[in-house]
Order: sequence, then C-alpha cells, then structure tokens
Amino acid sequence: MSIPSYADLRSAGFYDTEFGSHGVSLLEFICERGIPHLYYASFDDSVVPVEPIASEIRKENGKGIFKNYFLRKELKRTTKAEQIAGGNGGQTSGPQL
Repeated sequence: MSIPSYADLRSAGFYDTEFGSHGVSLLEFICERGIPHLYYASFDDSVVPVEPIASEIRKENGKGIFKNYFLRKELKRTTKAEQIAGGNGGQTSGPQL
C-alpha cells in the first residue's frame, strides 16, 4: 500500500485549517492502481459531534473482555466503501474452481 508523501500531509494540514474555519469537513485520499486509500479525515463538530461518542466510550470502558471482543469484531468488518475500493470485503482470493 502506498503512503502519503510529506507534501500530501502538509497540504492536508493546511486545508484542514482553512476549511475547518468555515465548518467544512475534509477527506484526503491517495490512489494506488485505482484503489483509493484514506489517509486524512477531519470532520467539523457539527457533522460528527465528539462529546456523545466520547461519553459512550467512557461508559462502556472496562465492562469486560467479551464486550471488548465484540467491539473489536465490529471494527474489523469492512465498510461498503472498502468493499468497492477493493478491500477484503468478503471477497475470496485466488481463482474460483
């Protein structure tokens, strides 16, 4: 997988500051062989409020190993975007026989 260059990261930080001051979210991607890879995401608090998410995490933190297991399992699932972009998305590797 390709990694973002120094210029990519620098411009993402610059545009995050510029767009963020106007309440605009920013998503930055690099592409490798036509497959986009997200390397920078910045959301305005009006789009994704942080405090409700943080309070939910604090409430669930330390509840037990099985609760954490199910959270890890959920986080490992691919999103629709990853499936379209060529992530594992439940696709099998190798030729079908």
